[in-house]
Amino acid sequence: MIRHAALTDLPAIRDIWNYYILNTTYNYDFEPKTMEFMESWFHNKAELGLPIFVVEVDGQLVGYGAYSQFRERNAYAHSAEHGLYFKKDFHGKGMGRQLLERLLSDGKGRGFHTFIAVIDSSNEGSIIFHEKMGFENIGKIKEVGRKNGQWLNLVLLQKILS
Repeated sequence: MIRHAALTDLPAIRDIWNYYILNTTYNYDFEPKTMEFMESWFHNKAELGLPIFVVEVDGQLVGYGAYSQFRERNAYAHSAEHGLYFKKDFHGKGMGRQLLERLLSDGKGRGFHTFIAVIDSSNEGSIIFHEKMGFENIGKIKEVGRKNGQWLNLVLLQKILS
């Protein structure tokens, strides 16, 4: 089941988010997110009128997704950047497809023209997933981040919403 996130979902969302911060280079943050940060993030999304969706399986929150304006300058008002994350045991089960379709549909309904995925180059599964979802690989930014003593490259993928 996919539904809008509630404040009570924030601890589970934080746990998923922090897993990727602490155990991968897929998220370029270093410090785990606090509940104070999560509440601020949640309220900021609400103030902007942007959704946070969660995926539940048997009453357990197993993933979440959200999007925001790609960059803050006015001309980017119709371009979105999204993120979706799942608990590690819930990859490859079709839920990512459903969640991304929901994000794209919601964004189109709010007037977004394009969605951009910004993915660490080591996250080959996510790159392949986005390509299967109709995203075009539009390039790489080399050595743009540094985490765990290594330089990180970003892959950019884009989907124009028709």
